Amino acid sequence: EEVSATDTIEISGMGNTMAEIKFSKDRISVAPKTMVTIALTNKSTNASMPHNFVVIEKGKANDVGQAGVMNADNGYVKPNDINVIAHTAVANIGETVYLTFETPAAGEYEFICSYPGHWSLMKGDFIVE
Repeated sequence: EEVSATDTIEISGMGNTMAEIKFSKDRISVAPKTMVTIALTNKSTNASMPHNFVVIEKGKANDVGQAGVMNADNGYVKPNDINVIAHTAVANIGETVYLTFETPAAGEYEFICSYPGHWSLMKGDFIVE
């Protein structure tokens, strides 16, 4: 779906076990160099399932996830990680967190939850066109 500069993209983190976790969308398309807002709602009910939303360079999920493990105080994202375009804070159960950022240049990117262990399952394509 195309979004304009004023649009809010709503996405949910779902699932109560590692086998169930996923985002409510696996693809987001946006225009390049526009302001968008991500509204991430954590719909899990298991308190051990916090989630975030991290827009990253394509193919860098493992690098970003592993770098973030030791950075709980920064929402499981390594500060100034060159592979990270933008990220939300961590949303605990029932919380909604917001991120407003300028989309990158046209290209294919990804989004992940960088909470430890989640990035291999909670991911999707972030397409800028």
